[in-house]
Amino acid sequence: MEKTDLNLLRSLQALLQSSNVTQAAETLGLSQSAMSYNLARLRNLLGDEILTRQGSHMVKTPYAQTLEEPLAHILGDVDRLFRRDMPFELAECREAFSIALPDVGEADFAPLLLHKVRQEAPNVKLNFVPIGTLRILDALDDGSIHVAIGAYLEGRVHHKRKLLFHERFLSLYNPERIDRSEMDNLESWQALPHIVVTESSGEPDPLRLALGRNGQKCNVVATSSRIMLFPMLLKDAPLVATLPASLATRFAKIYGLETAIPPVEMKEVPIMLLWHQSFDKSPAHTWLRQTIYESFRPSGDHS
Repeated sequence: MEKTDLNLLRSLQALLQSSNVTQAAETLGLSQSAMSYNLARLRNLLGDEILTRQGSHMVKTPYAQTLEEPLAHILGDVDRLFRRDMPFELAECREAFSIALPDVGEADFAPLLLHKVRQEAPNVKLNFVPIGTLRILDALDDGSIHVAIGAYLEGRVHHKRKLLFHERFLSLYNPERIDRSEMDNLESWQALPHIVVTESSGEPDPLRLALGRNGQKCNVVATSSRIMLFPMLLKDAPLVATLPASLATRFAKIYGLETAIPPVEMKEVPIMLLWHQSFDKSPAHTWLRQTIYESFRPSGDHS
């Protein structure tokens, strides 16, 4: 089969747009004989007439009509590849991005991010990937994910990162099952039944880290990597869960629970955005990162 080239694809696009060999030649600055030669090559390459005569005019074949949209995308991508000065049109962007993030991010921030994306770039697709299922740095390197969001993300020398915010923590409980006074005293708080996040969720549980540093213990009666299950459990059982403040606050509002500052020192955790440097100057990727930054800083939730 004859090999194709970029100029041949541009000839095909011009022919499909005009359905006229002479006009297509003028569009590309070619002679009519050169465009006729290109049309013959395309017919041989694609196994289709592309243009057929109908009376005094040429018309596109049914197969040729199916080529217009994918051809426009291909040549548009090529133009963007070689012309960084081209204006970036959000409304025309058809990128698909894979974003790795923990359950907390999916529950608390992904809805706002998706809302912003749908408003600004309705043709962009987002794929949310659980961070606990991946080798994050390898996934960034092989392109299976475009950005990663989470705590303690460092990256390699060819990765870029940006601080989104510092996350603090609150204890969440049902005031109908646990007395508020028990939440303020360290000894009574430790004695309460706790449910904690298992590390299979992709990130270490901050409560266990804090207690481990201080040589303290609390009464852990249940563990789960499914954070979205926590408010249902707390609703029906006398349990305490210490969670990121943004998520604990949202759960409290939705499920009629209450929050309290845990009576143990817990350092705020830096939540980072990580990406491969090869995407650093991509207009679409730059827009995505800025949109993530705006979405992951809800007003009033973080300092």
